[in-house]
Amino acid sequence: MAMPDWAPSFTLNELYEISDAVMPVLRCYLEDGDPEQHEHQYGSVSTLLEIVRKLNISFAKSSGVRRGNDLPDWFPQLEQQVCQFRERAIEMAHQAQARESYAWDYWKNSAA
Repeated sequence: MAMPDWAPSFTLNELYEISDAVMPVLRCYLEDGDPEQHEHQYGSVSTLLEIVRKLNISFAKSSGVRRGNDLPDWFPQLEQQVCQFRERAIEMAHQAQARESYAWDYWKNSAA
């Protein structure tokens, strides 16, 4: 599949800089949680993981290194952490919605 004319082109150094910016944000989410529910609303952590995946594939292709799947050995563990994080984030978001619903029902019934 050919890239469209408007597709951005990055040097290898620029890809490393992007990776250096993305990984700390992803680690911060995984370590500190997601109190603002960005994963549930926007898929932030999932998007960051996909960026890391694509960057690593680009690194492998540009360096000529072939590892079979073009992803580093640590990537499956990171992918598993993100999967667990996503499940917890969605569960917490649903619990928060239920609490909000109960509060609204209480307020609505009290006002009547």
